[in-house]
Amino acid sequence: MTTCVYSGLLWIVVGLLLLSACSSSPEEHTRERTNLAKIEDALAECRLLVLQDQFKQNSEDCKAFLNKDKECVSFPEQKEGCIQLIGASNYNARKMDCQKLRHQEGNCAKLVETEISSWFTEIPSWFYNAAKLVGLDWKKKSWIERIRAFVSEIHLGVIWSGYDRDISFLNGLKLAVEEINDQDGVLGRKLAIHIETSSMDLDKSREIAKRMRDNEKIRAVIGRQTSSLTIPFSYAYEKSNIVYLAVSATNNNVIRHGMRFIFRQLPNNDDFAKALVNFCVLKNYQNLSLLYSRDSYSEELSYAFRDYAIEHNLKIVFEKSFFQEQENFMDIAANMKELKLDAIFLATQSSTAVRVVEDLRGMGITAPLIGSDALDSDTFAQAVGEEGNGLVVPSIYNPFSKHPENIRFVKAYKNRYGHPPDTWAAQGYDAVRLLAYTMSKEVHSTIPVNITMGLRYMRPQIGATGMYAYENSGELVEKPIYFKELQHEEFILFKNTKQEEEQIQQTQQIEIVDDRIILRPEKPSESMEAISAF
Repeated sequence: MTTCVYSGLLWIVVGLLLLSACSSSPEEHTRERTNLAKIEDALAECRLLVLQDQFKQNSEDCKAFLNKDKECVSFPEQKEGCIQLIGASNYNARKMDCQKLRHQEGNCAKLVETEISSWFTEIPSWFYNAAKLVGLDWKKKSWIERIRAFVSEIHLGVIWSGYDRDISFLNGLKLAVEEINDQDGVLGRKLAIHIETSSMDLDKSREIAKRMRDNEKIRAVIGRQTSSLTIPFSYAYEKSNIVYLAVSATNNNVIRHGMRFIFRQLPNNDDFAKALVNFCVLKNYQNLSLLYSRDSYSEELSYAFRDYAIEHNLKIVFEKSFFQEQENFMDIAANMKELKLDAIFLATQSSTAVRVVEDLRGMGITAPLIGSDALDSDTFAQAVGEEGNGLVVPSIYNPFSKHPENIRFVKAYKNRYGHPPDTWAAQGYDAVRLLAYTMSKEVHSTIPVNITMGLRYMRPQIGATGMYAYENSGELVEKPIYFKELQHEEFILFKNTKQEEEQIQQTQQIEIVDDRIILRPEKPSESMEAISAF
């Protein structure tokens, strides 16, 4: 019996060793991802070359030109046509162009022979000769025929919660993919997305990160995840050389010192806190209550809000934290009921915020509510119902911006889905188009490290949500933050009474308007009807 046990353990150890030997390390995945991207980029470039309308004619003409030029090297005056060839005004330019084309053809032919293998290409030449003898007209395909038939895709990973509140994010993302693929794709290749659902679960997010890492075709990942599910795995994407676009994680620690592959597509918590306090100053809110859940996102945002509020001589007269899972908030509401509050700042996730708002209003507390950016969703607006009337949230999206990029997006989204887009639809849409632009226009490459360089040093680009320009750290440069008020399950944007920025600064008056137009004239790229407290 003991011998059997030891034997069994031995086989388990051997199996684990073999499994370890067969599995690739993160470094190997990184090298393979980079090498595969280089090969696929080169093959795609060859395919674009042979798909050019005049390629066949240009190739034949250049072959004849270079053969004649070679013939004319010695005693050109004694050979027919040589004097005219060499004496032509475009001789040098044409020779250089033809040499370049022949060089490209030679490189492509070698690359295709090496990288594109098929049953026919692996059959030796004698087999075709034998087939010809028995009357079979089998021909080995040329490299041009094989590269024409070669189709590769650019693979992007997408992570979302799977919750109804995030469906608009997927809709915007898919719309961008459809538009790009209908317009010949990126670098002549279609985009392919790999959608993973985290269900807001740490273990599932870990498995997703492993699958993304192990899939060497993935060039970039777009993550609609909370900060608590982004921070633990951002290093995994960094180490795997996968570009990661965080479209909703605002915690400052999402991007840590020295990271090269992590980029944020919205302001961080510090930026939002500044904007929120500026809004309170504009509204002359002096006495504030601070409520937040005990998670990294809400705590960091609330602490920053408190610090900036104190800097502006605002008073935090009541502060309370709670667990997201808490069901009843009547005790907190009871402690606040007798306080003279100008406003209540609430930082938590949307499902918890619904319960907090219901209990505060149920206790008769009528002080204005200011929520965090996590509450900027149509799903929250509908869930909180009439109890949420008057609640204000910061937002990075002005759906009424008159910039052509946003006008096109809103129109396309309405036509595709039958209703207007929200912030997260715009974020998903912009994420895809930003990556596509960087690969096709800035770096002409899908190699992840090249994409990161393109994002950092690209010229400022305008998307549906406004301007995109990155610092070396991967943070956005001065992304505007707007404010919206909830009225009857619909968010309404703020508008200034005077319609001019200098009058806003003088009067510091803000009002809600039914036409939902906002004013922010600071940015020439934005609509001249937009304002931000950022």
